[in-house]
Formats: sequence, C-alpha cells, structure tokens
Amino acid sequence: MVSWPPVEKPSGHDELCLHLARLRCERNIEELSFRQECEALLARAVNLRADRKELEEETVRWQKLAEHEAEIEERSTARSEKAHRLLVDELQEGQNELKAASASLRGVSADWVIEDEPEKRLEQSKAECRRARVCEEEYQEALSASKQLARCLRKKLDS
Repeated sequence: MVSWPPVEKPSGHDELCLHLARLRCERNIEELSFRQECEALLARAVNLRADRKELEEETVRWQKLAEHEAEIEERSTARSEKAHRLLVDELQEGQNELKAASASLRGVSADWVIEDEPEKRLEQSKAECRRARVCEEEYQEALSASKQLARCLRKKLDS
C-alpha cells in the first residue's frame, strides 16, 4: 500500500481515486496478461494449422507412394506367378520327357553298350548292312543257280 505523507491526511475522494487507479492498473495488467495469452494461443493455432496442412500434404504424398508401391507389388506378383507357372510347366514337361525316356529304356538290356561315337558306329552298321545285302544277293544267286542246276540234273535223270 502507498503511504501518505505525514502532513496531510487524504480525503475520501482521494482514497477513492487511488483505489480506482489501483483497480484500473490491475485490470490493465490482467488485460495485458490475457492479451499475451491470446497472442500465444493464436500463434500456437497458426503453427498447428500450418503443421496440419503440411501433414495433409505429406499424407497425400505417402498415400500416392503407397498406391504406386502396391501397383508395383501387384505387377511383380503377377510376373512372379507367371514365371512360376512357366517354370512349373517346364518342369512338368521335363518330368514327362524323363518318364518317356525311362519308359523307352525299359527294353534296353544291361549288356547293351552305349556308343561313345554313334556316327562312327552308324557308318559301321551301314557297311555291315551293305555287306549283308551283298551276301544275301550272292546267296540268292547261288540258290537260284543251284535250283537251276538241280532242275537240269533232274531232267537228265528223268530222261
């Protein structure tokens, strides 16, 4: 509280004016404090609104990126599934060929020899075949000659 000079005593009017001045000062301090709070809240609201806008933009960007990644994943999965199906089909064909080869080898006996040089063996076989044909032809000629000779001898014996 403010002290008065000892000489004069304040009047009731002066005390009321002093009290009014104190109340105005307190009100002004409260208004200033309230105004500072409002300004701080307004600045916080502006920052929050800017953050919200930035987050919305970032959310949209991330959603687009997620959609793009999902599309890529979907295409990749489709390609992988297609490649998997092709590989399974190829494997199945290989197994079928292996089964067919195995079935064709069932008639092969254990004493058969697999040729190291099949072309050379083929030529040898062809040569053997030609010799066999020549021998067959010679045999047929000899047989024919022998039959003619036998007929001639029979005719001579019968006559």
